[in-house]
Amino acid sequence: MRGRQYTWSPNETLPQLLARRGEIMKKHEEGKKRAKAKRTNLPLVEVLSEALDEDEESTPCTMCHL
Repeated sequence: MRGRQYTWSPNETLPQLLARRGEIMKKHEEGKKRAKAKRTNLPLVEVLSEALDEDEESTPCTMCHL
């Protein structure tokens, strides 16, 4: 085992990755902020519309069926 270099991602050893931890975390937080800023407040029916479109029209939903 001595002298082996284990990698977490291609061309980067685990010690190198750990050395960049702060940079990686900062980029991740910035990305989350950008995603949150782009997000719009959609009505629930629009959010679920794709799932609702996949429902079979011939049978009622479980709640209506009760």
